[in-house]
Amino acid sequence: MNKKSIYKFTENTLSLFSIKAIDLGLTLWLIPYLILKIGIDNYGIYALAMSLILFFQNVLNYGFELSTVREVSKNSQNSEVLSKIFSEVISVKIVLLIVLYLVLVVLLALVPEFRAQKSLYFFASLILIGDLFSLRWFFLGMGKMKFKALEKLIVNPELRIKMGEASRKKAEEEFDQKEVVKKHLEIYNNLF
Repeated sequence: MNKKSIYKFTENTLSLFSIKAIDLGLTLWLIPYLILKIGIDNYGIYALAMSLILFFQNVLNYGFELSTVREVSKNSQNSEVLSKIFSEVISVKIVLLIVLYLVLVVLLALVPEFRAQKSLYFFASLILIGDLFSLRWFFLGMGKMKFKALEKLIVNPELRIKMGEASRKKAEEEFDQKEVVKKHLEIYNNLF
């Protein structure tokens, strides 16, 4: 392996790791926050709705993050093939999304417990629309995961603020002018 491919592999691995770490961090923060704000009983209702929608999300993805990633990776230099793959995946995902929304409508019509929480299911189902337009499979195949990490920061203002505050704190602690001058003087004195 040459240096460029090692660098690209490392960059993509770190980007994917960053996305997973952000997801995990948000989840670990969100669950106790929701229980505190809406109560344990309402959290159960929320968890059921999210479980159903996440199941639908798995159906919507239908293995695209495996087989399609491989095809995109193999054909990353061929724009015609990439265009065909992209169109086919989006078309299939649109059809699956329509079917899943029909199933959700039927569930809301037939199950009184679901009907009582129809606004929750509606808003939770927006995840499916977001997933339709997620191009994670494409970026994985192209080896451009750093863009997904940036997208995560762009769409999440709370995360940007939190990371910005943490960065500022770290910069103030580690790069205080007096400390930097002191370190430089130490280095200079050790040299001479």
